[in-house]
Amino acid sequence: MKVLGELRRSAQYVKTAEKAPALIDELVEASHRHEGRQGERVHRLLAYTYRCVHDVVYGLGHIDLGSTVLARMSYSAERSGDPYMVMLTAYLRAQSCFNTGRHEVGFRLMERSLADVEDGVRRGDRSALCVQGNLRLRAAMLAARIRPAGKSQEDSARAQWQEAWETAERLGGDTQNYVMSFGPSNTRIHEVSLEVELGNYGRAVKAAERTHLPDEFCALYPDRVSHHYVDVSRAQLWMGDRQGALSSLLKARAAAPLKTRYHPQARETVMALRRADRSTSGTLANYARWLGI
Repeated sequence: MKVLGELRRSAQYVKTAEKAPALIDELVEASHRHEGRQGERVHRLLAYTYRCVHDVVYGLGHIDLGSTVLARMSYSAERSGDPYMVMLTAYLRAQSCFNTGRHEVGFRLMERSLADVEDGVRRGDRSALCVQGNLRLRAAMLAARIRPAGKSQEDSARAQWQEAWETAERLGGDTQNYVMSFGPSNTRIHEVSLEVELGNYGRAVKAAERTHLPDEFCALYPDRVSHHYVDVSRAQLWMGDRQGALSSLLKARAAAPLKTRYHPQARETVMALRRADRSTSGTLANYARWLGI
């Protein structure tokens, strides 16, 4: 299970997909044989495995298959005896709203989950704080996309991010957790993403300049690092810094090649760079070929 989680975080989609089916078969069989505490443990492991599979199918753009995986994850999460696993399912369901355009639905999902986690947060439960922080970040991104856009949506998005930052400060550092990891580094990454979503590209570039990711974070979460540099490249492109945008895309590829290769925004940025530079040689042309453009 630990190996599968590490493969997921490093966006090694092929290896994750190779290892997950046998593990799912084993856990499904065990779920029929065990009850009580042991049965809950099996379902908790099964829900986590489905979470890993969801990251693979979502990252590769198979949104319909992702919905099927989430349905199975939800079934096991509800039988795991772990409320945080149920909240993780809601967090992933809200992610699918980015594709359907129903951002207000995802935002309401986050509001309900935030209410559910509040008791644990008041107790100072670190798992609850990690979950709350991630829910706030997802709520911020969803609020930024709600249309028609307006000052109220921007204020709501910034308020959610600020709440997440306060939670990160309360944790005191990047925290690994069995459900969702959280801390200052991921919150800073989302600050850049949020500014990009709001169309404030200059602010996004400035936020990126003050975002210094620790080596340990980069080693543990290459998928998040890759996504960060894709966002940075988008902002740099809009600011007219084409060389900077390409440099950031190269950093994204170095962190997590498969995630970058199938990231739609990475492809959009490269296509825009190619339109601005029609040369058929050099780093950009090679990068475009690597993406299949």
